[in-house]
Amino acid sequence: MIRNNLLTLLSERELKATRVASDTGIARSTLSSLTNNDSKMIQLETVNTLCRYLNVTPNDFFEYLPFDYDFKCFINKFSLFDTDTSGFISNLYSDEFNADGYIYKLDKTDKQTFGLSISYHFDKEHYGGFEINSLISPMEIHFDVELQANENNEKDFNSFWNDELTVGFRTEIKKKIMADVFNSWKEQLYSIAKENDYSNYEADFKSIFHFAF
Repeated sequence: MIRNNLLTLLSERELKATRVASDTGIARSTLSSLTNNDSKMIQLETVNTLCRYLNVTPNDFFEYLPFDYDFKCFINKFSLFDTDTSGFISNLYSDEFNADGYIYKLDKTDKQTFGLSISYHFDKEHYGGFEINSLISPMEIHFDVELQANENNEKDFNSFWNDELTVGFRTEIKKKIMADVFNSWKEQLYSIAKENDYSNYEADFKSIFHFAF
């Protein structure tokens, strides 16, 4: 697995992407993709320009792990009901959500799996429910992510997380967990709503994650 350190290098120098784009001629969209590590491909000319501009080597610009990793989320339970008894679609609410997540460490000859337990909580008293066009928007959804209770899982994961990963790669894995879990949650919400004739249901949410590792 390979990633670039552009965001860190810019932060250390207190440089903004707009300034770098102006100074180097590299498109702002390209820099944005690089700082988010979303780019599937990067031109050598771009790397050369940035290394010269930042006075770093390619070894400083990139960091590498001798293995790959992935994450997948599997929903176990998602209950959904309408808190509005008037017959209008307004306040859908889920009183229970839990899922299993798995981080996979993939090298040439082996595959390690680390299990995560994922749950969520929502301030129903504050928001009332997942209200359409809520006056309090976006509505905050809190997700709790922790290791599954297993001694071997915890021991192996701590070694993987603390000893084998850099801070940058830990951040990338957490970003993937947050995106995948939140998207899975929303997809399940809208799918169940549609199955129950709430085909036009849509609401504005903001995810907040709490990691116990």
